[in-house]
Amino acid sequence: MVAAQKGSTARKIEYQNEKRPQLHLAEPPARMPQAGRVVKPQSKAKPIVLLILGFILAIVVVTRFSIIAQNANQIHTLKNELSEVEKKTASLEHQLNSVQNLDVVMNEASKSLAMNAPSEDQVRYVSLPMTPSEAEAQAQAQQQERESASAGSTSPIGEFFSRVVSWLD
Repeated sequence: MVAAQKGSTARKIEYQNEKRPQLHLAEPPARMPQAGRVVKPQSKAKPIVLLILGFILAIVVVTRFSIIAQNANQIHTLKNELSEVEKKTASLEHQLNSVQNLDVVMNEASKSLAMNAPSEDQVRYVSLPMTPSEAEAQAQAQQQERESASAGSTSPIGEFFSRVVSWLD
């Protein structure tokens, strides 16, 4: 039903209020034990299982961090040992270099061992027999010298020097 008021430009609309049934939620019926059935109490095992799993996980994490800490400590110890060994190696190399120096060896021999350099009358030279391969190499070298000397100079002075050299060898 529409009713218009005088002097108003707006129309007034009236609605009929329909009554709608309101739904009421009913409480669920309490569980009544039936004859012959045993009622199970609510299980409290789930929180206990979760708690146990949480403790196990915590133990695993702590154990892992313990292993990592032990490995880090071992690495630190080994690095310290390595640096000590490197220092000792450097010291030994320095000592070796100083011992291999001929002047240091001669000074040490003369001071602590009372050794002196031999005089000229104490020096003896010994010639050892040559092995066959050394003799063959020397003969080839002499032959090459002769060929180069005879081909390069035919003067008597050059021949004289080549004979002297071959005689000395």
